[in-house]
Amino acid sequence: MDSEMAGPSGIRAMTRREIFDLMSAQNRLDINEKLEFVENHLATLEPYSDEQIKEIKHKFTYVKSEIKRRWIAAKQRPDLFGKNNQTWLRGVFELPKVQTKPGQPKKLFEEASERTKRRKTEELRLSDSPNKIIYAFILIEPKDSILKRFSVINNFGQVDPANTPLCTGFLRVV
Repeated sequence: MDSEMAGPSGIRAMTRREIFDLMSAQNRLDINEKLEFVENHLATLEPYSDEQIKEIKHKFTYVKSEIKRRWIAAKQRPDLFGKNNQTWLRGVFELPKVQTKPGQPKKLFEEASERTKRRKTEELRLSDSPNKIIYAFILIEPKDSILKRFSVINNFGQVDPANTPLCTGFLRVV
């Protein structure tokens, strides 16, 4: 099956003939079962996201209904179906192609080394004031975690906790 036809970037194309041949190769009696198999097969050709699988299944509903209609018109005979639908079978069904970016895969920030973390946060540290960064940290961290990490915050810069509104309130609680 030659599914790698030339098409626009990010598109994988299959002819309707290939789809029909895949359907015909199934040892199932009911056409609905055969088409269900093809639909599931198309959704597993590449590691598609849930959204892409939904899109594939939505697009395939048209092809399924056309195949059923033409199959009934051909009196459910493969030879007659192929003869009566030669032009239509040359048409193309387009599947999204999973794009992979070259280079190393991205690591989660938590899994990165200290050097990588410093490099990734350098712009943030240079562009924002320490008080602003501390304020954001306090908003997202649980209070018990803040106690454990306050020495890190205190050493971040010459930050006056009295000027940081949440620090002031939090330090009073402690």
